[in-house]
Amino acid sequence: MSRPESASGPERRPMNRARARLLPLLTTTLLLALEAPALLVAQAPAGEDDAAAAEAIERCVAALGGQAAWRAIETLELTGRHTSFSHTRPFVLRRKRPDLYRFDHNETSFPLTVAFDGETAWWHTGQPLFSKASWPAEMPRPYLAGTAAEAELEPPFIDPDAKGHRIEWLGESRFEGQLFEELRVTRRADPENVERWFLDLESHMPVLRMSRAAYHGYLTEQITYFEDYREVAGVLIPHRVETELGNDLMIMEVERVKVNLPIDDQVFRRPLPAGMERLAPLAGRWRVAIESLDDPTVHPERLAAWERDETVSTIRAHFGGSLLEEEITVTTDRPRRASRRWSYDRFSDVFRLVHFDTFTEHLDVLEGRPDDEGRLVLSNRETGTAVRLHQQTLHAREVLHHVQADSFRLDREVSVDGGETWGPEIRFTYTRIAEQDLPARP
Repeated sequence: MSRPESASGPERRPMNRARARLLPLLTTTLLLALEAPALLVAQAPAGEDDAAAAEAIERCVAALGGQAAWRAIETLELTGRHTSFSHTRPFVLRRKRPDLYRFDHNETSFPLTVAFDGETAWWHTGQPLFSKASWPAEMPRPYLAGTAAEAELEPPFIDPDAKGHRIEWLGESRFEGQLFEELRVTRRADPENVERWFLDLESHMPVLRMSRAAYHGYLTEQITYFEDYREVAGVLIPHRVETELGNDLMIMEVERVKVNLPIDDQVFRRPLPAGMERLAPLAGRWRVAIESLDDPTVHPERLAAWERDETVSTIRAHFGGSLLEEEITVTTDRPRRASRRWSYDRFSDVFRLVHFDTFTEHLDVLEGRPDDEGRLVLSNRETGTAVRLHQQTLHAREVLHHVQADSFRLDREVSVDGGETWGPEIRFTYTRIAEQDLPARP
């Protein structure tokens, strides 16, 4: 097939050759994708389109190894060399059914991870060139659908009806003087991005895809070439993929393919903020033993003054685990319902607990860090949210400690001298409720 020539070595194609040859095609095909294609040279009558599409899909799937062989694959791991911005570095691309995807590679001289966990697309780079963040962050909207489409383990022609894809036969199209069979693919995850696939008339293999993709935050034309198909586990996989996006050329050269390698789902999930790893075990369903004092100034040795109760609590993780939220009811001492929200502030390097209860009806903000004993100690001593009670200013402190997989303890303390000394108010002991111990859903 006639096509733009590759530059020598890993360099990008010269603009004056590649783009000059592609622009006429882009303007007449991509911009008119939803209208009658200008390059078609043969097209079936409207009533025969569905049958022609089905036959083309059948031929293509057979050429790629067949649906059964593809469905036998649960995971794929591709490794090799990735070239972009004239830099060539190793890459690892992993896919897992149903729609998990992770691509670790380099853009210029720094690493870049692009991933999809089945619901959320995220990326992570050591420099905020693309994501404007140096931590793992959700991808902006223009990138979401394209990343979700890349997450499909198999080509879109494998059982498209089950995936919700629509595939239309456009007949034979001429690309740079050569005839191809052309299919129009509309994916369920991205119905506005119509893809045009060109199949070789003899092998029926996909050799070219035209689509739109995000480029520096904006959607623009993308052309992808598929070459060097090799058989792996009964299916054919391209071992060289070249993508032209905007002014850039990216080349992926596959050196090794591993099939059905065990890959944990956690690999595809966005990592927690560094601080939230400490709090992650708190998420779940808990049985809570509560001990409280009717007067915060009572000395802790007076055990008879402690009032005991038990309740059940659920701590839920939100925003990918970046926020933990709990609502708990305390019936001892002063009955109250309380809400707690745990988070970590990466910019100030502090943990933050926002507490609200129906007794004070006051939003209390506590901040702190782990102490020398490994306890997480948070107080409102410096946040300005202390309460006034009985003509006294009461500062609050919560101490999280003995955190294990199935239990942890939380002590709430108060101070009447500005935080110089602290006395106990409530002690919570959390024990995880096993799944089999949960009540049946109605």
